[in-house]
Amino acid sequence: MQQAQVPDSAAQQQAIMHDSRGHRFSIVRAGDCFGDWGVNLDTENGRFRLTCISQQQIPEESEDDEAVLTIITDDVLLERCTVFLLAAAVETSFAVMRCGTPQCSGKLTADGKEHAILRQSARHAFGYELLYDWAAKTSVGGAPWFTFWRDTLQRYAGVGVDILRRWMDLRSVFQSATLNFIELQFLDYDSGPGGFGCGHDSGVTADEITLGYHLEQAHLEAPYLAAQDSSLAAGSTFSNRIFVRNKKLRDVLHAFSSSRSGGGGINAEDYDWLTAEVEQMPADAPESALLPFLGAEEMGMRMFAFKAQQPLLHILSTSAPVCQLVKPSVFDVVGLITDGHLEAVSVEMLKPLAARCPHLYAFIKQYMGLAEMPPHATALLAVLLKVAKQAFVEAEPQTWQSVPTRQGGDQHRANANLRRASRMATTTTNPLTWTRAETFLRTGSWSGLGPTEWQHTTHGGSDVYRPLRAYAADGRSFGTVPTCTKHQRQTKKLVPGCQFFWCLECRKCNLFVVMGDAESPRTIFEALYTRFPSAPRRFCFDNGCNVHNYILNREPQHFKEMEVYIDETHWQGHKHCSVGYNTGEYKDFVNSPLAEEKNRFLGMARTQCAYMQQITFLRYLRYFLYRLNKLEAITTAGQCWWRRPSKGLNV
Repeated sequence: MQQAQVPDSAAQQQAIMHDSRGHRFSIVRAGDCFGDWGVNLDTENGRFRLTCISQQQIPEESEDDEAVLTIITDDVLLERCTVFLLAAAVETSFAVMRCGTPQCSGKLTADGKEHAILRQSARHAFGYELLYDWAAKTSVGGAPWFTFWRDTLQRYAGVGVDILRRWMDLRSVFQSATLNFIELQFLDYDSGPGGFGCGHDSGVTADEITLGYHLEQAHLEAPYLAAQDSSLAAGSTFSNRIFVRNKKLRDVLHAFSSSRSGGGGINAEDYDWLTAEVEQMPADAPESALLPFLGAEEMGMRMFAFKAQQPLLHILSTSAPVCQLVKPSVFDVVGLITDGHLEAVSVEMLKPLAARCPHLYAFIKQYMGLAEMPPHATALLAVLLKVAKQAFVEAEPQTWQSVPTRQGGDQHRANANLRRASRMATTTTNPLTWTRAETFLRTGSWSGLGPTEWQHTTHGGSDVYRPLRAYAADGRSFGTVPTCTKHQRQTKKLVPGCQFFWCLECRKCNLFVVMGDAESPRTIFEALYTRFPSAPRRFCFDNGCNVHNYILNREPQHFKEMEVYIDETHWQGHKHCSVGYNTGEYKDFVNSPLAEEKNRFLGMARTQCAYMQQITFLRYLRYFLYRLNKLEAITTAGQCWWRRPSKGLNV
C-alpha cells in the first residue's frame, strides 16, 4: 500500500494520476527476503521495510511533544480503527480512498502522523505518547512487551473484561508497532547524543553479559576470519617478555617481597637458596641484575626484602610481561636515564613516567637527589628496558613448535577461527556486497563507524578494519600464564552472550558484539583487532592479564601503544598478578567499574531478549543502547530528555 494523507478536496483527489502500470497510485510491497532467516531490507536505503501503514518520520520525544488525537471524518470511505493511547483506547475512523482501476486492490489511507498516531494496521493504531512511554520504561527498567502491554490494559479497565481479554492477544501487534516506531524515528546511531561514535581516544572498558536469544535463531557470520591458505603469524614468546623465567624462583621471590601483613616472608633456608640461585645465573640473564637488591631483614624468624625494594621485586616476581611495568610510552625517558643522562631528564619528562608507570617512578625517585644513579640501579633499569622491548619483537613461527598443542587441537590451525573459516569459504554470499544494515544483521555487531569510513571498509562488516591472520600460537597450551582464568559462562539454549565496549571518558557504548563462542581472551582480541580503527590507548577488562598475554602472542606491534588494566572491582581476585594492572594505582584513571554499572541496566532486558529472533534482538538491543547513551549524555549535561513515565518511576 501507498501510505499518505487523504486529500482534502475533490480537486486534489482528481489530481492524483495513475502511474505507468495503470494504477492510480503506486503500491508498497513487503519485498523479498535475503538469506535463510528472512530480513526485510530496503536495498535502496539500507533500512528495514516497515510493516505498518505509517511511513512518515516520527520525531524523538522531548518536553514539548503533545500527543493529540483528532477524530478523522470525511465523505470518503471510512475504516474503523482502535487507537491505543496512554490513558485510554479510542474507537475512531480513518478515511481511505480505493483505487478505481479494475483488478487493483490498492488504496490510499491516512498516515496518522498529523494526529500523533502510528497506524500499525487498518484496525489498530498506537499513540506516540504510549510509544514514548514504552521507550522510556524499557530504557530504565527493561520492561518486557508482555508486561508493558498488560500494565497498559489495566488502565483501560473501564471497557469491560471481554474486550480486555481480546486486546490481550494484541501484544504481538504492539511489539511490531514498537519496532516500526524505532525505524520511523530514523535515528542517527553513529553520532549525536545517543550515537555510538564519540571521537574520544582515552580508552575503553569491556565486559560480557549473558544476554542473548535462542541458538536455533542464531545465524551469525564472521567475514573477518583468516583465509585457509594464509601464512602463520607469530607474536613474542612468553619466556622473552617476563623477567624471572624459573617458576620456583618466581614463587620464592614473590613470598620474599610480600609484606608481613600479607603473609609473606621466607625462612633462612629458602633465602639462602634464593641468593645462591641468582648468583649462579649467567651474566646476560635478566635475573642476575636482582642480586644487589636481595638484601633482607629478619622479623620473627622470617626473611623479608627491604621495604624500599619490596614493590619492584613483587612486580618482577609475577608472570606478567615487563612491558606492564615499563610501558612503551616511557621507553625514551628510561633510555636517557640508563645512558647516564639523569640530569637531562626534566620535570616535564618525568610527569608521564609518574602517571603511566608509578612503581617504576618510585624506584627511580630514590636516586633523583644524586648526581647519577648507582651502577647496580642503572644496570637493573637497563635490563628492565631491554626485556620490556622484547614483548614487541615477533618471533619466528618455528619458535612455537616447542610449545605443546592443546588437547584435541591441530598442530598449527586448531583454533575455532580457522574451522569456521573453512565453512565460510563455501558460502555463496560476498561480504563486500553487503549493505551496512545487512552486515549488522549478519555479523551481530554495531559500532559508531560513520558512512565515510564504511565506504572505505574493504573487508565487510559494519566496522571491520582488518581480517584476522592465522597465528602460530593458536591451538597451543600455555601452562605458565596467569592462573586467574575467568570461568566460562554459557547457557545451553541461548547464544553465549554479548560483549559491550564503553568509552572511559564519555561513558557511552562504542561497540557491541554478539558472541558466537563463550567469553575468552580470544573473543576480546577479535573485537579489538578487527573492529577498532586503531588500538585504544587504554583497555580495562576483568581478565586483562590473560588478554594481555593473548594479544602479545599474536599481534604485539599492533597493540604496542595499548595499556591493559584490570578494574578495581575484579582486582581482588588477581592475587598473583602484577600490581601494574590495578587501575587503583593510577590517579588519572576514571570509570574503571563502568562496565559493571552498565551491566545492571543491560541485565533488565535479559528475560524478554531470550525469546526474540536474531533480527528483533539486534534491532531492539541497538535501540536500547542508543537510549542508554543518550541518557548518559543528557544526564551529564544536567538536562531531562523525556517526559517522566507514570507511576512515579524515578528516571
